[in-house]
Amino acid sequence: MAPATRTLNPLHFEDLEPHRFEDLIRQLTYDFRDWSALEATGKSGADDGFDVRGRELVRVGDLDADGGQPDATERIWLIQCKREKSIPPLKLANYAKGLLAEQSEKIYGLILAAPSEFSKKARDAFISVIREFHVQEFQLWGRAELEDRLFQPKNDHLLFAYFQISLQLQRRSVRTVLRSRLVTKRKCISVLGGDEFAAQTVLLRNCNDRHYPYMTEVSDFDKHPPWQLFEFTGHYHDGLKFRYRKRFAYLAD
Repeated sequence: MAPATRTLNPLHFEDLEPHRFEDLIRQLTYDFRDWSALEATGKSGADDGFDVRGRELVRVGDLDADGGQPDATERIWLIQCKREKSIPPLKLANYAKGLLAEQSEKIYGLILAAPSEFSKKARDAFISVIREFHVQEFQLWGRAELEDRLFQPKNDHLLFAYFQISLQLQRRSVRTVLRSRLVTKRKCISVLGGDEFAAQTVLLRNCNDRHYPYMTEVSDFDKHPPWQLFEFTGHYHDGLKFRYRKRFAYLAD
């Protein structure tokens, strides 16, 4: 049987208010490119649409003879958010076409983000519109892409701020448990010694039991003794090991 694994449930983007979803997408794009400006235009309608205009700073050429910075040019990106769980192909194509048709300046790139599971047909329809308007680069962020970005370590603060989940805190808790186990192991080695001291007899007892060392006060001591002598066998990767009892055996012909 395969061992059980722990996974996170799908993120509930639908629980975010429209403006909160828009804020999340804008913050996810901060380090997407080298922006000279990332402008929240504040366009919000009944369909939860929201435009962000990004100005990507592109360096051209090398440092000049005086050591100054090379010339730079700007590329215009549009970022649109649709907080919809399902967007069919035709509707997705109309979103992209309506957005690009309204622009009076040349658009270099487009990002459309929605917590939807985009089908291949929907993605193909989106790409056909992109080519029709001669957009050079594009990103279609569906539910899977958004979760991939949020689960990156650099975006852990956003994952916690919007969904109260922190993978970094979980990793730190694992490190804390491991550190505690190592400290306990060092203490055991200092008391019991290393593997060369194996085969010595050790008393193991329940530290919460108040009857020790009076066996007569424990009614079922013979079956369930709260303390007992064991033979220390050594240190292993999964902890200390003690021999509970020995039984003789034989091999029949």
